[in-house]
Amino acid sequence: MLYRLLQDPCFDVSGLFCTVNQEFSRTAMHAVRVELLHIQAEMLGLPLSIIEIPNPCSNAVYEQKMGEFMDQAVDSGVKCIAFGDLFLEDIRAYREQQFKDTGIEPIFPIWKQPTKELAREMIEGGLRALVTC
Repeated sequence: MLYRLLQDPCFDVSGLFCTVNQEFSRTAMHAVRVELLHIQAEMLGLPLSIIEIPNPCSNAVYEQKMGEFMDQAVDSGVKCIAFGDLFLEDIRAYREQQFKDTGIEPIFPIWKQPTKELAREMIEGGLRALVTC
């Protein structure tokens, strides 16, 4: 997803953000270590915002933390936030609902892209990856 955004002159990527489980210091969805997030952001030359959430985390707490982050993003001049969702309609609908009155547009630059084609495009474009987990 970031690869696509960086290729598109319509977007000026100003930073990255991720929700992190406070108890385990890992990303909330894929359990990637926070240290790796920092390395990725550094390699990309982009600032990283970490949104810490408790374990377990209720929807109400998650939405409060995200709301605080979105308020800060609006104050910083952010107009849209991109998500790497591919196929889960309910997750996309949830994100669109959560952003409805925030002043920030959620965008989905790789929505419904066949995974094989997306991977081929990224590799042919020169993207290199190091598998860490």
